[in-house]
Amino acid sequence: MGLHMMKSKTRIDLLEGRLAQLERKERTWRRAFFGTAAVFAALVLIAAGPGEVPELIQAQEFQVVDNDGKALIQLTSNPLGGMVMVMNQEGQPVVLAGASGLGGVMGISNTDGNPIALLEATGSGGAVTAKSNGGVNLAQIGSRPEGGAVVVNSSSGLNNIIIQTQENGGQIDINGSSGRPLLSSLAADDGGAMVVLDTAGVARMTVVSGELGGVATLYNTSGNMIWQAPSPGFFGGDK
Repeated sequence: MGLHMMKSKTRIDLLEGRLAQLERKERTWRRAFFGTAAVFAALVLIAAGPGEVPELIQAQEFQVVDNDGKALIQLTSNPLGGMVMVMNQEGQPVVLAGASGLGGVMGISNTDGNPIALLEATGSGGAVTAKSNGGVNLAQIGSRPEGGAVVVNSSSGLNNIIIQTQENGGQIDINGSSGRPLLSSLAADDGGAMVVLDTAGVARMTVVSGELGGVATLYNTSGNMIWQAPSPGFFGGDK
């Protein structure tokens, strides 16, 4: 009986020894495997080289920051498309470019963040707007269905001078401080024309060119003609 127990214990000791050897081998193989994998990954990275550029980078937002982590350039999206924003060192946006409902738009702001210039697509083409530091439109160059136009405004934003194209050629309108037209010079069917108006917008004098020469007409406050040179019968006379 004692001999049998000794043999059983010897077998158990042998089994435990073999298990310990297997565990040591497993740990050795595990270390070797992960070491080989790490070396292989390093070789792949080295083979790729620093000159490799990824074909595509996707993100909902991308920022370029300075050494303090402050965002200076921001690429993001808006409901109408993409948008790029450039900030100054104070964090104020000074340049903004993006998609709009009619195409593209780009705005330039001053150091206070107020927009002072705007370049945009419109329903008729393109437009450039210059603004005051307070954001009031002061000048605009743009396209219209009839051609181009230039508008110069007062400090309050009222139209003072309008240069535009029309059916017969060009036209220049000069408005008063209230924005009402006071003088209009334009191309007409038979030549040039000029209209002088009062502050109520009623024409007081017109000068037009015709087939036989020029005609000047004066009107009263009701818009009725009171004088004309040459006389109305001039066009009915002999040439």
